[in-house]
Amino acid sequence: MEPSSSLEDFAWIATLLLGMMASLTQFRVMAIMTGLVCVSTATLAWEPDWELGAITLYAQDIAFAILGFGAVSRLLLGGAMTALQRTWLALSILFLLEFLRGAMTHGVMPAGVGYRPFFYLSVGALYFSTWNYDLRMIQGVQRLWLSVAGALLLATLFLWSVEDFTWSSPFYSLGSLYEPWRVVNAGAALWMAQAALLSLLAWSTPHAGMGGRLVALALACVVVMLQHRSVWAALLGGGAVLTLLEPRLRKIVPPILLITTLGFLLLTLLLEAAGLSITTGLSAAVSEPFDDEHSTFAWRVEGWRILVERTFAGGFFSILLGDGFGVSYERTIGWGLTKVSPHNFFVQTFIQTGLAGTLGLLWFFLRLARGLLREERQEVAGLPLNQGSVHLALLVSTLLFSFTYSPGYEQSLLWGMAMVLFGERRRAAAPPLPHPL
Repeated sequence: MEPSSSLEDFAWIATLLLGMMASLTQFRVMAIMTGLVCVSTATLAWEPDWELGAITLYAQDIAFAILGFGAVSRLLLGGAMTALQRTWLALSILFLLEFLRGAMTHGVMPAGVGYRPFFYLSVGALYFSTWNYDLRMIQGVQRLWLSVAGALLLATLFLWSVEDFTWSSPFYSLGSLYEPWRVVNAGAALWMAQAALLSLLAWSTPHAGMGGRLVALALACVVVMLQHRSVWAALLGGGAVLTLLEPRLRKIVPPILLITTLGFLLLTLLLEAAGLSITTGLSAAVSEPFDDEHSTFAWRVEGWRILVERTFAGGFFSILLGDGFGVSYERTIGWGLTKVSPHNFFVQTFIQTGLAGTLGLLWFFLRLARGLLREERQEVAGLPLNQGSVHLALLVSTLLFSFTYSPGYEQSLLWGMAMVLFGERRRAAAPPLPHPL
């Protein structure tokens, strides 16, 4: 949909310029809020607003263009970069070059579609890595995450309560027994799972209110009932990391599991009493990956194998640099031809940017994880909690999720913060991670 008047043209240009100015301001709260608004804007399902030649621009494209301008400008004005920032900047440049290469090879539109999620993640993380986060900012980001998760929790409960509710998206019309319970997508479920990991710290803090502890349990129960198996893995993996790194959590794991199980059973009974049977769907969700005839996971793995083998068959150059953004996902699995996304962030990275992009991405995550593990223990709310353990748990949850989906652009906020707080060359001493509630 093109702008209908010159007034709308002026409004878009004015918004873009004001956003760029705000992203550069030295008033940190204003600049950080600009970034948060841009990320929040990107989560809305807006229709196309601007046609620029062969490219259709979306609201989130404008939002992240603002962040990209602010990120590059702040890095140029800020002097020396950290090792993690240099690694991520190199990856961002590689992704941009692969987009230009793909545009010349496959066309501007296909290349733009393939590059878009990488653009959001790269410029978003780079922008949020240009700030020194104080105690108030960290608390604000955590409360933002928990507030959005609370809204998603209420929305999920409401959608479950609507009689004969059916999701209109074609991605939820597969006819599986567990699909009707997936009233929000996997990205929203991951957001709630990560909020549950943040809230889990309340169980290791003696003076923490009961509200924070119940929030963690409620979010965990709803995430399980949403029946996104990739988010189950993300929650379990992140929880395992947090438990292993925090001695106090290890001591109270049994009561947490017991109370969570009781809460899950109670919610199940309430739903069953209301005529909503969830046990059949849960059973199908658990057993489906092991069903040779109907396993969607086996279908995906076969698709990954075909795409990876095709890239290797392209020769040395394809293996090293991929085939550029916009390369076709077309493949024949069994007797069917499909062009849908492979639903694996790492496979997508490899076939589009080759070993250069994939190994670079893994190297960045390994260096970030090492920084998280090496972070010295800090006094947090009177207890010796490793502030890196929370972000490492969040990172692990995102990486596990990425094996079946692409990470959402809201993850760029977490990656950017982690680069600042746990980088090998921090600009200033990082404040202790506060309790989120």
